[in-house]
Amino acid sequence: MITVTSCEYQENGDRRIYSFNDRSTVIECPKLPGKSRFRFYDNRNRTIYDRSSCAAMKKSVEQFKKMRGIKS
Repeated sequence: MITVTSCEYQENGDRRIYSFNDRSTVIECPKLPGKSRFRFYDNRNRTIYDRSSCAAMKKSVEQFKKMRGIKS
């Protein structure tokens, strides 16, 4: 199972970078609307387009935010 290992805040929270245990990353821009809010990258820094992988990563990010009490 993929899990978030770290979260880095940039630009006063306008950009959040989540790192996972498989060295992939998700960049979240909370001020943007739904579809363009998240960008998914694999461990080689290439964009991920597979919807099932993106959904698993997004679920993990949401679970991490809920556990840590991070508001969107």
